[in-house]
Amino acid sequence: MDSATKYWNEEWKRRDQGNYTKCNGGKFQFIQERLNSRAAYIAPLKTLEVGCGSCLHVKTLSFEHPEWKENYLGIDLAEEGISIAKRWGINAEIDSIYNFKSDEKFQLFLFFDVLEHLKDHDRVSEQIKNLSADNFCVMGNIPLYESHNDDDAFERPMNVTDISKLLNNAGIGKFINIIYGIQGWPYMWFEGQI
Repeated sequence: MDSATKYWNEEWKRRDQGNYTKCNGGKFQFIQERLNSRAAYIAPLKTLEVGCGSCLHVKTLSFEHPEWKENYLGIDLAEEGISIAKRWGINAEIDSIYNFKSDEKFQLFLFFDVLEHLKDHDRVSEQIKNLSADNFCVMGNIPLYESHNDDDAFERPMNVTDISKLLNNAGIGKFINIIYGIQGWPYMWFEGQI
């Protein structure tokens, strides 16, 4: 198990015990508002969330849109996060986007607070192409600041150009982005579709 996976396993244990050391409530609320505003459209889509953690977003949305859970699969390397998701009755697996294989094709890919932790965006783009239905979209968010963590969680600086390249390489023809700030920290929400 690599050091980043060990780090996130410990982080999910802390969160499961109510210690949200890295969980930002304002950021969660912003993402939920974006998802809620699109829920009628996106909940029926066959969805793959990469770096899903405990699948908190799908759990929250599924109260009003139960079909969201039926069409959803989350993957993450952190066993603790996946364990929480399964306790909540959410379809989630321990896997990496780099190695994930499926006979199913996905219409929606979610990347919430995960792309900055992935080293090889070219491989991520290739996997999106391999796993996507004919029509698909991608949604996610990234921090627009460089983290100075002293922990073992890999984090790379991100910007609009990085997201644009990743989406274009995956076959996304157009995308929108929204810059927002949570407690003084800048983030970018993005949505792309072919």
